Amino acid sequence: MRQTFFLLPLLAGAAPSIGKRQAGMFLPAPGAVEKPVRTTKGEASLYEGAVRETLLFGPFNVSAADAKHASVNPIMLKLDPTSDLLCQNCMVLKAQADLADRDGKKMDIASGVYSHHIIITNRGQAMVMPPAMIMCPNGMPGGTNFMDVLSGGKPKNSSSTAGGHAGHGDMAGIPPSLTKRQGSLLDALIPKVSVFIGQGDEGTATSFYAKGSAVKTGFFIGTKDTFSMLAEVVNYEKKEQEVYVTIDYEYIPNVPARTKEWLEVGMGALTVTPCSSQMLRPPIDRAERYVSPPWTIMADGYLVDMKPHMHDGGVNTTVILNGKPACTLKAKYGGTDGGATINGQKWETITAYDVCSEPIKVSKGDKITMEAWYDLTAHKLRPMADDHNESAEGMALASYLFAKSI
Repeated sequence: MRQTFFLLPLLAGAAPSIGKRQAGMFLPAPGAVEKPVRTTKGEASLYEGAVRETLLFGPFNVSAADAKHASVNPIMLKLDPTSDLLCQNCMVLKAQADLADRDGKKMDIASGVYSHHIIITNRGQAMVMPPAMIMCPNGMPGGTNFMDVLSGGKPKNSSSTAGGHAGHGDMAGIPPSLTKRQGSLLDALIPKVSVFIGQGDEGTATSFYAKGSAVKTGFFIGTKDTFSMLAEVVNYEKKEQEVYVTIDYEYIPNVPARTKEWLEVGMGALTVTPCSSQMLRPPIDRAERYVSPPWTIMADGYLVDMKPHMHDGGVNTTVILNGKPACTLKAKYGGTDGGATINGQKWETITAYDVCSEPIKVSKGDKITMEAWYDLTAHKLRPMADDHNESAEGMALASYLFAKSI
């Protein structure tokens, strides 16, 4: 099995790139302008007058399982502003990115590939900062909100440089010990960035708006915004595979600017281990419960589209607000496209999660905790990238969108 990393300004097909894990989110985007392979129309269902489209990009070649990676720089490709790409002056209500074949059919473990994550960022606007904060015993802020630094420079409604810590992979936060001069330098060097889509192989869409909700939330795209994608793809086959990426999204067109009626959103995450490694080692002979310390809510608003990110072996995640369960999110396994046989053993992967159907109202000073269950007697951990005989680590995150008035 081999892991391949793509990093490209959103999005153009052609050559893939292989790079250091989670690196390069702030890099500039030189390179040739390319167009998507295909754009298809779908049926919108979330809001009157909305439009639904699916964009297909690629192909990208994923190294064979037994191949050795070349040491190369990421290949940057620019989005063509004159072609039918992501909408402009629009309010996105829902978006989803998946691996696919040339016909646009989803590829997953049944096809011999596994998408650990696809992260798509808007490089034209700063992100609303996540409201959940936690202090670790060493006196430093904890958590997995690497999205904090994606805001670049000064986040919205903040007078200081963004300060996330304990980032996922190689993405590190900005420590509070930075001087004002250093912070100003980072403000100048790091572009404004906000997360548009962040998901794994389960294929759960990012829902910026809950259908029928009185709370109007959405992701606004202006005329000057540009996008980049970072994908981590695992190949279980001993042959190179060709993959594409689809973006299926629904939006309200012809929105000249965000109004006060629509709340701004930014992505954040909770974790059961905010002050230590995100890698969990569940026991193989029993179910295990993991519980986070309490996080403090720092601003009024709503938690929208709360959903977990667990590795295979995970059972469910529960979000607890002020001592009361607010939402339980169950992992769903298998189905027609969620299984494979590796080294003679059947393996089912997570293909979907329950989601919180309604926005969760939070107020400054609230306490929020997260618990997660793993049970390796019911579901196997996925095999390691370098040795199929070893199991990968577990993870227990709960991503969310924080919506507030700007």
